[in-house]
Amino acid sequence: MDIVFQPTEETIRSIQGLWNEARGFPSDRRGGNDHYRILEHQMRLDDELVGHLFQQSAGSNHRLYMTLLTAVHILLYKYTQDDRLIVGTPSVDGGSYNGQEWNPLCVAVSENDSLGSLLEQLENKMNEVNLHGMYNSEHFEESDALESDYSISHSTSEFRLRQATAVVLENIHGKSYAHDFGLLFLFRIVEHSGSMIELTIQYNEDAYSTNMVKSLGIQVQKMASLLLREADLQLQDVALLDMGEVKALLLSHCGVVDGSLQDDLLISSQSADSSGSIPNSIMNTDSSESVTNVLMSPDPSGIGLTKDRSRWTLHGRFETQVRHHADETVLICGQESFTYRELNERANLLASRLRRNGVHTGVLVGLMSERTMDLVVGIIGVWKAGGAYVPIDLEYPSSRIDYMLEDTGAPVMLTQRHLLPRLSSYTGSIICIDDEDEQRTTVDTSASTHLEEMSSPEDLAYIIYTSGSTGKPKGVVIEHESAIRFIEGMAEQVECVPGKAIVALASVAFDVSIHDLIMPLLYGMKVVLATQAERRDPELLDRLIAKHDVQMMVSTPLRLQMLLSGREERSCMRHLTDLMIGGEPFIPTLWDRLKPYAQLRVYNVYGPTETTVWSTVQRIEDDHPGIGKPLAGVRTYILDKSGRLQPSGVAGELCIAGTRLAQGYWGKPELTAEQFVMDPFFPGERMYKTGDLARFLEDGSLEFLGRRDFQVKIRGYRVELEEIQLMLSRHEQVSESVVLLEEDQRGDQWLSAYYAAEYELPTTELRSFMASRLPEYMIPQRYVWLASMPLNANGKIDRKALPRLSDDVVLTDNWKSTLSFRQLESEMEREVACFWQEVLHREDLGADDNFFEVGGNSILLVALHHRLEERYPDRVSVADLFGKATLRGMAALLDAPVGEEGEMDELMMMKGMKFLTKASDVEASSGRTTGINELKLEATTTRELTRIAERIDVEFVDILLALYLYVLSDIAMTDDVAVFVKGGEGDRIVPVTLNMSHYMEFVEIISEVKRQRMGSVYYTFSSLATAAGFRASDNGIIPWFSATDLGSAKAYMSLIGLALQLETTEHGLTISCIYDTDAWDKTGADGLLSLYGESLGIMMNDLGEGREG
Repeated sequence: MDIVFQPTEETIRSIQGLWNEARGFPSDRRGGNDHYRILEHQMRLDDELVGHLFQQSAGSNHRLYMTLLTAVHILLYKYTQDDRLIVGTPSVDGGSYNGQEWNPLCVAVSENDSLGSLLEQLENKMNEVNLHGMYNSEHFEESDALESDYSISHSTSEFRLRQATAVVLENIHGKSYAHDFGLLFLFRIVEHSGSMIELTIQYNEDAYSTNMVKSLGIQVQKMASLLLREADLQLQDVALLDMGEVKALLLSHCGVVDGSLQDDLLISSQSADSSGSIPNSIMNTDSSESVTNVLMSPDPSGIGLTKDRSRWTLHGRFETQVRHHADETVLICGQESFTYRELNERANLLASRLRRNGVHTGVLVGLMSERTMDLVVGIIGVWKAGGAYVPIDLEYPSSRIDYMLEDTGAPVMLTQRHLLPRLSSYTGSIICIDDEDEQRTTVDTSASTHLEEMSSPEDLAYIIYTSGSTGKPKGVVIEHESAIRFIEGMAEQVECVPGKAIVALASVAFDVSIHDLIMPLLYGMKVVLATQAERRDPELLDRLIAKHDVQMMVSTPLRLQMLLSGREERSCMRHLTDLMIGGEPFIPTLWDRLKPYAQLRVYNVYGPTETTVWSTVQRIEDDHPGIGKPLAGVRTYILDKSGRLQPSGVAGELCIAGTRLAQGYWGKPELTAEQFVMDPFFPGERMYKTGDLARFLEDGSLEFLGRRDFQVKIRGYRVELEEIQLMLSRHEQVSESVVLLEEDQRGDQWLSAYYAAEYELPTTELRSFMASRLPEYMIPQRYVWLASMPLNANGKIDRKALPRLSDDVVLTDNWKSTLSFRQLESEMEREVACFWQEVLHREDLGADDNFFEVGGNSILLVALHHRLEERYPDRVSVADLFGKATLRGMAALLDAPVGEEGEMDELMMMKGMKFLTKASDVEASSGRTTGINELKLEATTTRELTRIAERIDVEFVDILLALYLYVLSDIAMTDDVAVFVKGGEGDRIVPVTLNMSHYMEFVEIISEVKRQRMGSVYYTFSSLATAAGFRASDNGIIPWFSATDLGSAKAYMSLIGLALQLETTEHGLTISCIYDTDAWDKTGADGLLSLYGESLGIMMNDLGEGREG
């Protein structure tokens, strides 16, 4: 009798959890599993292998199945490196099989496990599963009702299955054509013509290429053979590819040129230790001495990929363009421009001065300059003198600048006169690029046209400092040869022709500047050097590109996103033809904004500084581009931990070799030896270990998968989180710290610092401490105090347990947020604070907080500008916000006058109103005073007002102002009413005039009030005070209305007469009636407020009837 097992709820939860965890074989196609279409690949197992399998199984089909199942597990482990493998196995029920019943077989795996021990573990697990019965896939639906962490919908469960792998032996389990799995290995023993085994692999063609499936079939046979022959072999020692397959992959995917490989090299590479280092000579040498590259050991075989060394230096290539395009424009910045001849002459003069100050081959020269023509003159001048430049970003803190200069020992500093105060502690020679007097007194006047060449391609070109895990930045040493090879390789991908214009945006301390600033000079192109303001402000950048008809741009994804957001279309995009995007992962949403421009060729580029700017490139044609294929002269490998080449689809560390590797890290030979190792496939050549995870796709392109460690990319800068942590831990009150890169649902990223201390430290103190030691882009925006760090079972800090920014804080209106704002006096300040909250992810904001001191940076300021632009179009620029960086300052900018000041004649003709008040018939006395009466509205009323305002698309201020005009009309018994509206902190006073007889509905009055309040005509207080006839007895008065504190204007109530002022508090809204006591009395003011309150209730009931729900 068959025994039927009914699974318990606990069993269902447990098994469903396993299916949810199952990953199966990785896809070798981008975006696999979006669809599901089954194909089959059939093959026959090798006869010799089949004979050994039958001999080992001794007639037991079960034993044969377990061997084949283990072979698939071995292969799955090598492809995924997962320590828990989950594979579907069919359930046996009286020998029949219906294609629906599966067991998720789960085993724990270690790289130290032997193949034989894995087989034994699987046999034990299979016996255990059979003992407890089968699991039917119909239980997915049953488990939906269970409240469990593992419960998911049926469709989601089905999707999980379609990523899983299953193994069937048809002779045991029956015929199966199940369509539930991403990969199904279906084995069948065929006995009609002598025993043989057939393998049919059913696979989802959207996830796996035919070539990959064929390879899997071959590799399963290899794993089965290894299991039979070398059962004691450990998993970590199993190689997926043989020598022939390695050679084929090198040629098809890695950028290796056919004909450069020899089998003896590959044989030697199989036994080579890929972690072996190459000695180097980059020490803390006297930088006045020539630094030569002895890192590149000669290839003893004389065979390799490295071409003959270039005969060019960077400035040598530039001089060829000077000869061909002498009088053509090469550089534009602001209102200045240089021809090729002029730039060359200026650089020659500077080079002569540098040589007289001791600069020659290999000497390092610090370079600190604004983004002006001097910057380019400085770079070329240093090269022409024979030196190498060390770029210093002006935004670096002094401590970082001091470290860089001390670390390099640069004996000469090149700068501009106005920057000299920042170099007060520098003890070397300082040369000012913009010293015109020095240039005119150059001894050798012929130096402007000719200089003797002192450099060779092997000499240093520059040292760029990147973030370091030791807490100190590290200098990457690049020679002319490497930079030339990069430029030549990039020019093969993107059209570089004389006269073509490119905009230079990258910081000179970022190696991308070699692409957008130097590379164009070597091809007769025109460089438009964006100023600091133009780099920061999308509006200015848009106009710059359009003005100069720029066709080429290199940008980080975030900078491009800032440029494109905020408007439906940027005019500059119609000019661009070539756009390179790199420095950080591509943002998928960008593609929808880019694809409408048919003339635009978009490229995704990738490369660490250590391999000279970009190493790979891919044309972008959808929203999930890979990082492409290697440029000419570059070799890219995907290696496992043992240094073996990985097949398509398998993740590993991306390593780069070829003709453009850096010499190493300045003064750090141990780190150089650790990162620059022997190329396992080309003995005698070097390879750089990027630390990035990637995989090959079927077409040979690369897909970037992230970092192996805690290194991240922020705004195009590579940052070691450990460096930031170490710096924060140096604070005397901080015992431990962790820094994370966090992201919200919009994709906005920021750095959060978690620190352990005895008590919570002021955020301003911590930020000031970090700002004095790290560049702006490395300063955390959020600081979280913990009494102690959460630890995991191993005693290490549990990063997953750290509290993340709450997503529960939703700012529905200004009133809700007032509780978390400090010392905010006006509505505009509170509104600006809400925008700050959105981009800074913090709540404790005060009016005098500086945007850059509470977590802001230039990129976030652009994001803030976009939000303000949506709310207040064309009111402020990014440059304005830079100049007024406090919350109060930004609010004042938005409150500042907009448009043109009204004519005095028009002001004089404005008709005032006459009110019958107690003092109306009393002659003016000399003892005028100011009276104030108040009406308080509860928070519930203000919230309802805000909801009504949102529904009719106005501000709640418009409703209260319209009501004021309505009440004034009633009291003065006139249809014509006028009010002066004070806009905020600035001196913006806008007239609003209405004839009440023209409006049938109150909502019409509100809409007209909004239109006039936002109008372009305004007056200043001085204009109002001096206007002839203003407040004359026969012309009546024009009352005021202010959504902010009237401030000093209260002292002029004898001139104003009557004003209504709004003041928000945490309890609601206070409406103050401020009046001149010689024109009004308390009874009159109380009557006005009483009528205002009654009318407000009626109006809210009327407008509230239209609410939804």
